[in-house]
Amino acid sequence: MKYSRKNMDPNSLASSFVQHYYSNFCNQATRANVLSLYSPTAQMIFNGTHCRGIDAIQQQLERMSFKTVNIPNPTIAAMDLGGRYLVKVSGLLSIDDSNQPIGFAHVFVLGSNNGSFYIEGEIFSFAIN
Repeated sequence: MKYSRKNMDPNSLASSFVQHYYSNFCNQATRANVLSLYSPTAQMIFNGTHCRGIDAIQQQLERMSFKTVNIPNPTIAAMDLGGRYLVKVSGLLSIDDSNQPIGFAHVFVLGSNNGSFYIEGEIFSFAIN
């Protein structure tokens, strides 16, 4: 994703990033498109499974058998960490045709290089009691 860092509002960046990420991630047919958003050395923890590097992240994404995810009105918060951005997303999601929403939290650390932003780290967890 290309943006100018000058006067960048972290919440605007986060909203744009989250919309772009989820528009691809939430559909099995386009899920692999999110790989282009990760740095080669990115790390992901997906509901307790730790992946290090783009190949491991790709394998994790390929193991996700759900076809669609619906995330209506997520709560998004962000802060500038001096060249990096911390983005937190939370809310309810529904998988495939389920009518039982599940709580979730999703955190990204975004790095930047020449106006482009990429995922350095990510943690996703379901909020299941």
